[in-house]
Amino acid sequence: MDSLPPLQRFELGELKFVGVIWGGKGVLALVEDGEGKGYTVTVGTKIGRGGGTVTRITQGEILVKEEFIDFTGTRIARESSMKLQNAGGK
Repeated sequence: MDSLPPLQRFELGELKFVGVIWGGKGVLALVEDGEGKGYTVTVGTKIGRGGGTVTRITQGEILVKEEFIDFTGTRIARESSMKLQNAGGK
């Protein structure tokens, strides 16, 4: 499990979306883990234990698409949203 990149070791719910940086190379989102360690993500970044991929970053949320196989063998795609946390908010 330690061979996974840090952002793929956490469930999405364990990460907090704390900021956005708009720059010449596009948009970066800042996320923190439960210990307050920060990471930057862009569209296409792999994130979460569910094999999710960042599909969109806006001023207020990060959209993550996860695909998995259900008990019948059907491929299911699910899109999750990480909302921007207010300063000092949970």
